[in-house]
Parts: sequence; C-alpha cells; structure tokens
Amino acid sequence: NLLGLGEVVDGTFSKKGNVKETAVGLAQVSARLPRPGGFGADVEMEARREDVDHRKTSSFHANVQSLACRARSLDGEHCLRAEAAWRELSPTAHPSIPLAAAASAEVVRECLAPSLLTALGYSFHRDRRDMQHGVPVAGSMVSTDLQLAVAPGDARHLKLSSRAERHWLLARPYMGAPVGPTAALLGESGLMFPWVAGNRSVPLIGSSSNSSSILDRFHLGGARNLRGFAEDGVGPRAEPSSGGLVFGDALGGDLKLLASAMLSTPVPAPALAEAGIRATASLRAGLLGSRVPTDAGDFFKLSHLVRSTVSLGLCVPVNQGAILELSCAKPLTSQPQDRGEQWQLSIGLGLG
Repeated sequence: NLLGLGEVVDGTFSKKGNVKETAVGLAQVSARLPRPGGFGADVEMEARREDVDHRKTSSFHANVQSLACRARSLDGEHCLRAEAAWRELSPTAHPSIPLAAAASAEVVRECLAPSLLTALGYSFHRDRRDMQHGVPVAGSMVSTDLQLAVAPGDARHLKLSSRAERHWLLARPYMGAPVGPTAALLGESGLMFPWVAGNRSVPLIGSSSNSSSILDRFHLGGARNLRGFAEDGVGPRAEPSSGGLVFGDALGGDLKLLASAMLSTPVPAPALAEAGIRATASLRAGLLGSRVPTDAGDFFKLSHLVRSTVSLGLCVPVNQGAILELSCAKPLTSQPQDRGEQWQLSIGLGLG
C-alpha cells in the first residue's frame, strides 16, 4: 500500500530453456490500482530476454531483449501498452566454410544489422465461452490487438490481428461422457501495413520480398491453425537455390486469414467416453500473402493463395484443462512449395 490507494505490488523472476527451441529470461513487477466505482487498472512492467531458434523453418537465430509497460483494466478486457525491443538476428553458420552463412539471401539481408522496435499498442479480449472439462460448449470469444510501431525505432508499421470463436452444444452427453457433441466456428485475421520510405518499391502479393521485418510478419501452418501443413509450411518462401533450407526459408507475410469449422463428439465407447476422450472433424481454409492487397488485381490474386484441409483427430484431456490431440489431415488445395505434414501431435488449452 505504498500510495495509500489499496494497491498491491508484487514481482517475479523466471528463466526457462528448451521450450520449443526458445530460452526466456523474465523479470516482472505488477501493481493493482483500484478506484472507487470499480475503475482502476493492473499496471505491469516486464523485462524479457528471448533466444529463439528459427532454424527448423528459416535459417536464422534471434536474440530479443524487450521492455514493456502495460495497464490492464480490472475486468481484464482492455489493455494499453508501450514496448521497446532490441532485435539481433544471426544467420545459420555454414557447416564447412568459416565465416560463411548457410541462409537465403533474404534472411542474410535481415541479419545485416540489428533493429529496434518501439511501439504503442492496445488489445481487447472478451471471453464468454462456457468451458466444461476443458471443452467450450457454448458462447463466444473475441480478441483483437493493435500495434503501432513508431520512432525512435527503425520498424515502421501498423499491425492488426484478431480472433473470434462461436460454440454450440448439439446434444446431451452419452455413454457417461462429461460433455456431449459440440460444433464451433473459428476465424483469425492479421493485417500489417508497413511504412514504405522514399521510392522503395512495394512488393506484389505472394512475392518473397517484403518491406516489413521477418520477426513482425504473420506465419501460417501447423497443428494449432492450418492442419495438414508443417509449422510455417504455407506462404512466401525464399528460393532454395539462394541458400538456406532445402525447401526454402519461410519468410512470413503481412496478410493472414484463417477460417475453421469443427465438430467434436465423445468417442462411442463407454470407457473412453467417461475418460473425456473425444473425436473431432474439421474443415479449414487459410491464406498468407506477402502484403495486404490495395487494388482489384491484388484481390484476384488472393484466390491463388488459399489453402484448405480436412482433418480427423483424437483428443485426450491431460491436466488443468489442457488437451493432447493427435490429428490426421489431408490438404484439399496446396502449392508445390508448401510443406505438408499429415500426422500432427499438439497440446493446448481447449480444442485446436
């Protein structure tokens, strides 16, 4: 109660390594500032250092040191933030040639100099889902995030991302299952508008060149979004002949769209149904383009970027609402440069 406002102040420090090729050091201080009438905010300051290995999908390693200050409404729905991040990228070293890089020309250009991101942001999150045994059975969830990258950093963009879900309970539980059959519709979108300086040309949609940073772009592919494709397996790629991975370095894009329809039902076996094991079927479609379209010609090209998949899965509840899911997917539309992955194993909160 340092300010006499009934505030609560606490601090934490943690360090984690070997989590999806990511090592994280985190120092955090937070304070709750209540106000009469229910107005107030949770204020949080966070210093973070991340070492992220991207060599499975692109030929570089990233070291990111960031500082962020957030003010979140007491109901948790609104959040304002200011952030700064110093980003250093290192290309994958050539295994036999000293001081040489085994990365594509596009990735090497990204690694020539460190970059500074300074940004203001706002996020909104409203969760009205009815969760039962880790499964959403009714209600909706909406979240959106806005980031404006400004001076003195060298990154310049307006980045918008959003996600929406709607869930329905179709029938009562059977065979002792805790939850009956359900249906869901899910949608995601991501738009980024880089500030193009001077006479720098704007790349065509679907091309591998881009005026934004590879760390800021969106990515598509993987068990938790577009099944049937490997992580970062869809979207703009560098030519394999320019170096890097044999299938081409994933470069990401400024435009991302994803839509999913899913059915979930208890496995029709009493012992498995009582344990909460469920079968799922889903139809998904998404696209990733190098930039947001600005004219009719670009909108027409979007149809060539759409990927779609159909999948079947088996979900097993593990702990504290987490669900382990094994899925088998078949792409309905794809391109030769895409990286497919038929069988996928994932773990997360709620159904993927």
